[in-house]
Amino acid sequence: GVAGLGFDYVFVNHNDASVQLSIDIYERATNRRMSSSNVVTAPLRRNHVTEIKGRFFTTDAQGGVGVNPGFNGEYNVEIK
Repeated sequence: GVAGLGFDYVFVNHNDASVQLSIDIYERATNRRMSSSNVVTAPLRRNHVTEIKGRFFTTDAQGGVGVNPGFNGEYNVEIK
Protein backbone atom coordinates (compact mmCIF):
# COMPACT_ATOMS: atom_id res chain seq x y z
CA GLY A 1 0.00 0.00 0.00
CA VAL A 2 0.85 3.66 -0.08
CA ALA A 3 1.15 5.89 2.98
CA GLY A 4 1.59 9.64 3.18
CA LEU A 5 4.61 10.57 5.31
CA GLY A 6 4.07 14.29 5.46
CA PHE A 7 3.31 17.47 3.62
CA ASP A 8 3.94 21.17 3.80
CA TYR A 9 2.60 24.30 2.17
CA VAL A 10 5.21 26.46 0.49
CA PHE A 11 4.19 29.83 -0.90
CA VAL A 12 6.08 30.96 -3.99
CA ASN A 13 5.64 34.03 -6.16
CA HIS A 14 5.27 33.98 -9.94
CA ASN A 15 8.87 32.72 -10.34
CA ASP A 16 9.69 29.02 -10.20
CA ALA A 17 11.64 28.02 -7.09
CA SER A 18 13.26 24.96 -5.58
CA VAL A 19 14.11 23.56 -2.17
CA GLN A 20 16.79 21.05 -1.20
CA LEU A 21 15.63 18.26 1.06
CA SER A 22 16.44 14.80 2.30
CA ILE A 23 14.15 12.32 3.98
CA ASP A 24 15.12 10.16 6.96
CA ILE A 25 12.73 7.61 8.44
CA TYR A 26 13.25 6.65 12.10
CA GLU A 27 11.74 3.92 14.25
CA ARG A 28 10.04 5.78 17.08
CA ALA A 29 10.72 3.25 19.88
CA THR A 30 14.48 2.96 19.27
CA ASN A 31 15.20 6.14 17.30
CA ARG A 32 17.00 3.87 14.79
CA ARG A 33 17.23 5.24 11.25
CA MET A 34 15.37 2.84 8.99
CA SER A 35 15.80 4.58 5.66
CA SER A 36 17.43 7.66 4.20
CA SER A 37 17.50 9.52 0.92
CA ASN A 38 20.20 11.57 -0.74
CA VAL A 39 19.68 15.33 -0.96
CA VAL A 40 17.31 16.18 -3.77
CA THR A 41 16.39 19.55 -5.23
CA ALA A 42 12.61 19.57 -5.45
CA PRO A 43 11.20 22.02 -7.99
CA LEU A 44 8.34 24.23 -6.81
CA ARG A 45 5.85 26.04 -9.00
CA ARG A 46 2.98 28.26 -8.01
CA ASN A 47 -0.42 26.47 -7.86
CA HIS A 48 1.13 23.04 -8.44
CA VAL A 49 1.74 19.98 -6.27
CA THR A 50 5.19 18.39 -5.90
CA GLU A 51 5.16 14.76 -4.75
CA ILE A 52 8.09 12.72 -3.50
CA LYS A 53 7.39 8.99 -3.81
CA GLY A 54 9.46 5.97 -2.91
CA ARG A 55 9.78 2.66 -1.10
CA PHE A 56 11.12 4.09 2.17
CA PHE A 57 10.25 1.08 4.33
CA THR A 58 11.41 -1.64 1.92
CA THR A 59 15.01 -0.53 1.41
CA ASP A 60 18.04 -0.10 3.67
CA ALA A 61 19.28 3.30 4.84
CA GLN A 62 21.07 3.94 1.59
CA GLY A 63 19.76 4.70 -1.84
CA GLY A 64 18.90 7.72 -3.82
CA VAL A 65 16.31 10.13 -5.01
CA GLY A 66 15.84 11.04 -8.64
CA VAL A 67 14.00 14.05 -10.05
CA ASN A 68 12.20 13.93 -13.37
CA PRO A 69 12.71 17.49 -14.69
CA GLY A 70 10.06 17.14 -17.41
CA PHE A 71 7.15 19.35 -16.34
CA ASN A 72 3.67 18.17 -17.34
CA GLY A 73 1.46 20.01 -14.86
CA GLU A 74 2.91 18.28 -11.80
CA TYR A 75 6.38 17.30 -10.69
CA ASN A 76 6.53 13.66 -9.64
CA VAL A 77 9.79 12.50 -8.08
CA GLU A 78 10.41 8.77 -8.18
CA ILE A 79 12.74 7.29 -5.56
CA LYS A 80 14.40 4.04 -6.59
